[in-house]
Amino acid sequence: LNDRLALCKGFDEAKGRWLVQLEDGEEKAIKNDNLLTMLEPGAALWLDRGATAHVTVGRTAILEQMEAEERQSLDGDLATFAEKFNVRTELNFIDGWPQFSIVMCGEPDDVRDAVDELGGLLSFHKFPFTAPKRRGSGAAGGGG
Repeated sequence: LNDRLALCKGFDEAKGRWLVQLEDGEEKAIKNDNLLTMLEPGAALWLDRGATAHVTVGRTAILEQMEAEERQSLDGDLATFAEKFNVRTELNFIDGWPQFSIVMCGEPDDVRDAVDELGGLLSFHKFPFTAPKRRGSGAAGGGG
């Protein structure tokens, strides 16, 4: 929205609009024509004063094409990664949205450190990924 990143929370069928949350915590219902749906891998949306980061990883087709063993390995490595950095991690994909992200939540310093190291984990799993540029301290907008 106006060159700002937003988190896609889902699609409202009745209104024909995507529900998004802006970095400052504000939620809006946006027409599909007003969204840039493809973000470069590594684009990060920081929420909750830096305590939450949504980092775009790639197209959902990549996950769908993974063999079960590869996917289990990725899930296990994400769990280990979360423990190492003391953050909660999860894969985030919305039905109908072409991309997925990894969501990390925790203390802002821990989240920033984890985001900085995410590229290594994703490279190991052969995702084309460039880590997001680190935000300054006080990273990110409002509460949510």
